[in-house]
Amino acid sequence: MWRPSTAAIAWPGIVTGQESIRGQVALLDVGLGRVPIINIENACGSGSTALNQAAMMVSAGYYDVVLVLGFEKLYHENKAVSYAALGGAVDVEERDRFMSGHTQGSGQNRLMFVDFYGELAREHMAT
Repeated sequence: MWRPSTAAIAWPGIVTGQESIRGQVALLDVGLGRVPIINIENACGSGSTALNQAAMMVSAGYYDVVLVLGFEKLYHENKAVSYAALGGAVDVEERDRFMSGHTQGSGQNRLMFVDFYGELAREHMAT
């Protein structure tokens, strides 16, 4: 029996203002508007979380067949808006403490995660 579709998308709300029903909006034109759609947001772990949830639904006998879709729409003509959206994918207090003084401009004119993981590598090498 066909049942839910799981959509894993995270950033459109910050960039476009579309909240809560992102998967429903994205899948409406392909005819999936009348099946249950679960939106999962878990930063870089969204896809694996969606797959895990789908597997549990089948294993528990809730559904016979599930479909897991993962996609991202992170585009804005002003790249700083996209970079700022990604900046919320970590604990913001830890990010601010960790990044202070080391990476001027990170998250404003370039992708924060390159700097973030570089800083993690430097701390690891120092220990």
